[in-house]
Amino acid sequence: MACGDINWWRAPDLKGLLARHGQIEHLIIQFDFLVQLLRDPRAEFSIPRASKTEPGKSTGYADIVAIASNEIWEIKPKHLEAAAVNDAAHYVGFAKLGCSPDWLPGKSYRVSDWAKAEYGAENVVYRAEAEGMRYELVCEQGAPGAAIYHWRVNGKEQGALDNAMGWAVRGKVVFDYFGGQRPAPIKDQRAPNNIPPIKFKPPVLSPDACIPILQPLLATLQKTMTKTCTQYVMEGGGIAVLLEEAAVNAIYGAANVARAVESMRVQTNPQVEFARALQLALGGAGTSYGIPFAMWLLGYAVVVACEFGAPAAAPAATPAAGGAAAPAGAELLAMYTTAMRSMAARVVTTASTTLVAVAVPRLSQAAAGKPAAVDLFPVKFHPLKPREMALARTGQIYNLGGADHYIVGLASPFG
Repeated sequence: MACGDINWWRAPDLKGLLARHGQIEHLIIQFDFLVQLLRDPRAEFSIPRASKTEPGKSTGYADIVAIASNEIWEIKPKHLEAAAVNDAAHYVGFAKLGCSPDWLPGKSYRVSDWAKAEYGAENVVYRAEAEGMRYELVCEQGAPGAAIYHWRVNGKEQGALDNAMGWAVRGKVVFDYFGGQRPAPIKDQRAPNNIPPIKFKPPVLSPDACIPILQPLLATLQKTMTKTCTQYVMEGGGIAVLLEEAAVNAIYGAANVARAVESMRVQTNPQVEFARALQLALGGAGTSYGIPFAMWLLGYAVVVACEFGAPAAAPAATPAAGGAAAPAGAELLAMYTTAMRSMAARVVTTASTTLVAVAVPRLSQAAAGKPAAVDLFPVKFHPLKPREMALARTGQIYNLGGADHYIVGLASPFG
């Protein structure tokens, strides 16, 4: 068997997950690691002749591997850090012989950005709560090659969960990850047995799972999702496409405002005029830094998709085809460019990344009729566990990082 060449998933062994220490923790930590796209991550990575029970004869399986940096980790409870270091060194040695000479024990383990946003804490990969109780699974980098975990109960570190609460918490994990499936019979307990018992598949955003305003940008959103979020999702899970509440209000709330304006025979709201000016200015702007290749006006907002590469000079406002730039266009475009650059510095992770955002011009409070700024709201992607995916619907409010967002699309595993 070659390096990384294995169908390592198994039928769900829920009894084993509930009863055995380690399996459920491995599942959660490996799932969190696999959404860290820039690592080119793998779980249960096969290494020729690296079996710990039959070294030199059978294939071994490293818990988590980063192809991008040639790092290998073993996942162990905190008190078994030394064993994790030894196991990782074992796999590194055989990987150097059977894969390539560049492998080394992992030193850069961290939890994913989406876990930090979900739980609002460093190193927390899962949380289960009941009245007066909070259980958190914490994982962090240990000595080279060791990804070590422990449970934290109401903020206090606890090496292992007691039997009664262990069953309850693991039952909650099973419910979240498997949607309440009935436990399957245990047929095979041969090594390796503490591995994720479900498949990971590429996520696909389909038109019927996306709000109409984003359907013209499905291909762009798909490209952005796989470059900035994850290439694979857990079978039964998915990806929530999110927009902040203010952006959704700027898009959909404008229709109600327009009807009210018409009924009162009042001039068009200047914020809408500014949005039109921004659209016109963007239509004539071209730059090697960001080329707006998809955009349209919706109420107070302009939805744009830009491809980012190497930084270049800010674009100048030039007339769009068929007309001159609006008076506020140049000023708005300068604000847009500054905001887009700032956002790209935080969001864009690789060259030629496509960033989709909603641009909402803001009125000046000091000088009526002048634009004050352009607020940018990026389309965000958030992995969902199977139970979360089963309950998710477009239009629902989803709290991410303390801010309310709306689900505007759902990507499901392909196949």
